[in-house]
Amino acid sequence: MLLLAVDTSTRFSGIALLRDTTVMAEYLLQSQLTHSQRLLPAIDLILQDALVKVEDLQGLVVAQGPGSFTGLRIGISLVKGLAQALEIPLVGISSLQSWAYAVGYTLPQGSVVVTLLDAGRSEYYCGVFQKVDEGVSQLQPEGAVSLPQLREMLQSYSQIPVFLAGDLALTQQVQLLAELPDNCSWVAEKDNLPRPAALALLGGDSLRRGVYSSWRSLVPSYYRLAEAERKRLGLG
Repeated sequence: MLLLAVDTSTRFSGIALLRDTTVMAEYLLQSQLTHSQRLLPAIDLILQDALVKVEDLQGLVVAQGPGSFTGLRIGISLVKGLAQALEIPLVGISSLQSWAYAVGYTLPQGSVVVTLLDAGRSEYYCGVFQKVDEGVSQLQPEGAVSLPQLREMLQSYSQIPVFLAGDLALTQQVQLLAELPDNCSWVAEKDNLPRPAALALLGGDSLRRGVYSSWRSLVPSYYRLAEAERKRLGLG
């Protein structure tokens, strides 16, 4: 099965091609261009470089969120359009799970990996996973949490090494380490990336198990209202 994976949930644009369980190509870019400017040229390039045509694709994988509201809408809309046009299945994978899976290769067996994205309003999108043989296993429901909530959540793992990963500014990383238990540390900067190949591998596994969505039913996982929606509803 030939799969295309797309991730626009953060400031990075990520694309990967997977044939069965073999990563054929991977593209990861951070630039001043928007996702809408980067995405289609990047897909054209990766298909050309891999010597395949868009008609050869047999499945699609997309980062479903949480993350950037605008980025998610761009990536998911494009993938849904491709799925409809090509009449192939697609699957949405948690952005937090994909990031944890990507960094999990570098971590000790049994350790906890916490993936974090900036949710604004002094909150973080958070996923808590454990490194296991086949990848990572989810330990806590995903959602938006405050720093006190995150601190309380991680108290349960005080006897296990806890590694933090995700797309946060250096000042936020330093603040978190100062507030969280002593057994917490950030993964190495070189490993702290949202690898689109990891997204593709997770999506491929899901599709092989027959777990997928239609282009009609897949929606982003926002975990909170957009700022404009909050104002419309009078929530401040």
